[in-house]
Amino acid sequence: MTVLPPGERGFSLVEMLVALAVFALIATAALALLRGTASSERTLRHHDAAAGQLRRMVALWQADLSQAEPRLGLATGGDGVLLALVRDGWANPDGLPRPPLERLEYRWTGQALVRRSYPQLAGAAADIDLAVLPLTTPPRLRLRDAAGQWHQGQWTRPDFPVAAELVIAPSGLAGPLRLVSPLGQP
Repeated sequence: MTVLPPGERGFSLVEMLVALAVFALIATAALALLRGTASSERTLRHHDAAAGQLRRMVALWQADLSQAEPRLGLATGGDGVLLALVRDGWANPDGLPRPPLERLEYRWTGQALVRRSYPQLAGAAADIDLAVLPLTTPPRLRLRDAAGQWHQGQWTRPDFPVAAELVIAPSGLAGPLRLVSPLGQP
């Protein structure tokens, strides 16, 4: 049997096992890094979707309240209704036989804040129920009068409130959020 020179001998079994073990460690670390990245991306997408839903809800809430029609009043509380109002500026691109005013309600369903709209101001069944934001706790609403006093519960004053404060705890986002929005002015 001839002995080969050191440069032509090849690898021993121990060297091959060490190389395989090192490769397995590198592959395991790469897999863990890939899983962590995928998990972070899923979490980020979930939070981004929740934040986007919150932004849409805030924009809708502020638009509705800023266009509230003072002459037609406002109601709070009762039968799950958080706030009921009539807003102006309802677009009618199809030329449907209806007024430019829209009657709507914000309701608490036990799981979400829902915006309910009606096709007519009176005598019509609800047209659309849109769950604008899932919530973990019931929302709290306070209305501010012209003298600067905040009132909670039924709005029984003859004048129209100047602002609304809504405190909500959105699902998937940390902590309560306080929104203060002006109401349409006469």
